[in-house]
Amino acid sequence: MVLSDEDATSIFDNFALGVAEKIALDEELKERGDEPRHVNGPDVIATESLRQAFADMGDSVEGTQLFELAKEADPDAAGVVVLPAFLAALQARRTWLLRQKQLARTKAAYAALGGTEDEATAIKSELLTAITTDFLGADAASSAIAGVVKHKMKAVAEVLAMGGELDCDEEAELKDTTKLEFDEVRAYLESVAGLAGSAAESAEVLR
Repeated sequence: MVLSDEDATSIFDNFALGVAEKIALDEELKERGDEPRHVNGPDVIATESLRQAFADMGDSVEGTQLFELAKEADPDAAGVVVLPAFLAALQARRTWLLRQKQLARTKAAYAALGGTEDEATAIKSELLTAITTDFLGADAASSAIAGVVKHKMKAVAEVLAMGGELDCDEEAELKDTTKLEFDEVRAYLESVAGLAGSAAESAEVLR
């Protein structure tokens, strides 16, 4: 799903409620003692239309994901969605899909380098850094390793913030990147993706 906001707005317009439907919604509001707001308000679509609207954008959203999407677009459970909320939900969905794609690439790279399905095995970093060096240069590989160290430091940040200290062995372990756990592989590849500067270059490195 790579629709622009302009294209997504066109999809939204296709599902926008008509005047008669807005009048009916305002009558329901009046019956509940609320102020009518739809006839003279912005265009809206029915929350139940989200599934089909996203399908028309080439994205199949089902089950729990659809529920989360509806909460994003219609947080008050009003039964309708305005355009800004629709576009915000679309952006959230784009972000989620990108993260899932990155996770799949991380798992593929991890497995190719000898990782196990349960993600419990540390893999040697030398092949990963060699691939990065071939595609992006030695500086990129060094920066990605620095990203791993930063990721590892986050695990002890709370202890350090409370005044704790690392002994020599613990500090050496944090800086040891000869082997990488699954989460460290992910941190490495995220650094590489940022350094690559484009999805195409990142994809080559992550294959």
